[in-house]
Amino acid sequence: MLIWIVGSRGLLGTAFAKLLKERGAAFSATSRKECDITSWEAVQHKGKKIVPTHIVNCAAYTQVDLAEREEEAASLVNATGPYHLALIANELHARLIHLSTDYLFDGAMRRPYREMDACAPLSGYGRSKWEGEKRIEKTANKWCIVRTSWLFGPGGGNFLSSVLSRMQREEEVQVVSDQVNRPTFAFDLAEALFSLLDAQGIYHFANGHPMTRFEMARDLFEEGNKRGMRLNCKRVLPISMALFEQAARRPPYSALDTSKVTEFLGKPPRSWKEILEEYLCSQNACL
Repeated sequence: MLIWIVGSRGLLGTAFAKLLKERGAAFSATSRKECDITSWEAVQHKGKKIVPTHIVNCAAYTQVDLAEREEEAASLVNATGPYHLALIANELHARLIHLSTDYLFDGAMRRPYREMDACAPLSGYGRSKWEGEKRIEKTANKWCIVRTSWLFGPGGGNFLSSVLSRMQREEEVQVVSDQVNRPTFAFDLAEALFSLLDAQGIYHFANGHPMTRFEMARDLFEEGNKRGMRLNCKRVLPISMALFEQAARRPPYSALDTSKVTEFLGKPPRSWKEILEEYLCSQNACL
């Protein structure tokens, strides 16, 4: 087995590479600079040089608001890129594992979304990711799509790191309280990906339970104070998503149902409390 990690510099790519190194698994990791997946020539050249048995695509255009103005650029990375990876996977008889998003859904369901639920993205980013999925399903012979949500972890910018930074600087932090989802710890997702390397079809993976960003920030604030972290923040306040000026529409509810992956893995994803504590330890906040 030889795994090719595409998009190795991101939060998930970094976590997955760390996991493979710990497991002693053979892998090759490339960043955008080393292999631009929007170029078929680059993908073909790199793929034939590596000759992987598995391709794990962690590369993505994730600037949700910017994608409203740059939907073509988002589509190149999120749709054309996966199509190129599907083509080279077929040439090399490799399996393609692709990361996708909860932003494929419009949030009207008001219960956790299952893999077979209809997609109706509200944003350019969501549309580009959905198109990527459709191209993989149509093109690749051996594939697995893993949808996830609200990814966070050490070593990269994400919602929790941003909020923690604000809490260290500001006395009052306002956080959206009317958008519901499930957080995902990068290392837990990496573990799931390793287990899903030979799976076929679509799977949802996320940690914890459906919650708002405000609830996440509040728990972070309370746990940080409990651990004696130096926080300037005195209050975490809820605010409506409508009060934020955002170019892209977000689904008000896009929590993912993880029943299918729980059955496959033989255990449910870890709880929010567990992953929050581990995250804070990774931020050198352990007492």
